[in-house]
Amino acid sequence: MPRKIDTPLLKALVHSQSEHEREIGDSEQTGFVLKHLPSGAVHFYAVVARGRRETIAHAQGSGRRAVKREGEGELWPVDARDVLDRAKKSITLTWVRAECRRLQGKTLDGTDYNAARRAQRGIPTLREFVDANIEGSYGWWVVHNRKDGAATLARIKHCFLKPHGDLKLDQLTPNVLDAWRTKRLNGIGMRRASRETCNRDTGALKACLSKALQWNILKAHPLANFRPAKVDRHRRAIRRLYEPEVDALKKALESREDRLREERRRGNAWREERGYAPLPTLDGAYVDALRPAVELSIETGLRKGECFGLTWEMVDLKQSMIRLPGEATKSYLSREIPLNERALKVLREWKMQQGRPDKGYVFAGSAGHITSLKRSFNKVLGEAGIERQNGGGRVSWHSLRHTFGSRLGDANVDANTLRELMGHASLEVTVWYLKSAKERKRAAVEALHDLGAASDPARRT
Repeated sequence: MPRKIDTPLLKALVHSQSEHEREIGDSEQTGFVLKHLPSGAVHFYAVVARGRRETIAHAQGSGRRAVKREGEGELWPVDARDVLDRAKKSITLTWVRAECRRLQGKTLDGTDYNAARRAQRGIPTLREFVDANIEGSYGWWVVHNRKDGAATLARIKHCFLKPHGDLKLDQLTPNVLDAWRTKRLNGIGMRRASRETCNRDTGALKACLSKALQWNILKAHPLANFRPAKVDRHRRAIRRLYEPEVDALKKALESREDRLREERRRGNAWREERGYAPLPTLDGAYVDALRPAVELSIETGLRKGECFGLTWEMVDLKQSMIRLPGEATKSYLSREIPLNERALKVLREWKMQQGRPDKGYVFAGSAGHITSLKRSFNKVLGEAGIERQNGGGRVSWHSLRHTFGSRLGDANVDANTLRELMGHASLEVTVWYLKSAKERKRAAVEALHDLGAASDPARRT
């Protein structure tokens, strides 16, 4: 027999005893059910469909209860006396009724919780979303549409699948990422990483979630308010090479090749003495790809990926021009780079040494093209006496491109021409090459000195 579930009824149940459990349906709220146990404890249920119930509060043993609160993992022990206790504001009968309405998808403000739950069930987990074998997933899309898609996907999987792969995309909230970053920065349960590395990792994840937002999988970006870790940009900035350093680098590259040729000659002599077949000689213009790649980058300003991905079809030695198609550049904008005499000499000698190929990668490797010369390049930097890290910034392969741009700026090349040669999408980056940061600061300080001299009456006379 339905009855109104209210405070008087609960008081009566607390002080009554029964040999059998019984259920009472609420006469005022359809689908609101109370189960009374012989111990005096109660269950609260919401009938959400025919033959299906959702538990609002359930027994935990010994007549105790546990309130199931959405999004929380804790168990809240309650019984009928708890509901009657006004000090326990979170488990009042009013709250239990509201929870029943929520589970049924019935709210006073018109919110459709059932639709929200259906939408939430449709949100994939991170593991599903980055699975490259699922057509239409982010993993499948990024591999087929981004030049560095495979590397981006590998970064996300390596960093986030183990700790958070089973979370739905909307559960990757700032507090989850903050906890992950704290562990990563301090090496707690994982390999320690720098702030810059953490920023690159979280940046890849945020881009992944942005695509889910664009595809209407998410209604809002869960990491919109997540901020990157602060870093000392001056310490980490990649700097240019100055002319004495460029000269020292070229001499170190030549010394390296002389040393490798001598080592090969001694090695072949040793092999001939013992009846072994000699190895190919290194008597060509270059020993390997390091020296021509470095010199070409300094003279053309090619990015690392553009340099190693350069093909002979893009090189026009007759017109002294490199023509990069949009798919080969970072900004997806095609550009032409005229070759000066030094760049022409490098490419002609390297092409002659490679057997005059008409197509294929300029710097070919065992599988496709060379992707990195970092180890040998860093070793040559040391031999040239160039510090890879100092107060002025750090030196990497990208410093060769900075050197090219800074040289053009020093030569007073106009901003638009410099932008076209560098392949920048806008002038905002180009202006930094017009004069180096140190030169701008020095000019500013000297301007103050000149201003003081002009305002001094004694100096004017």
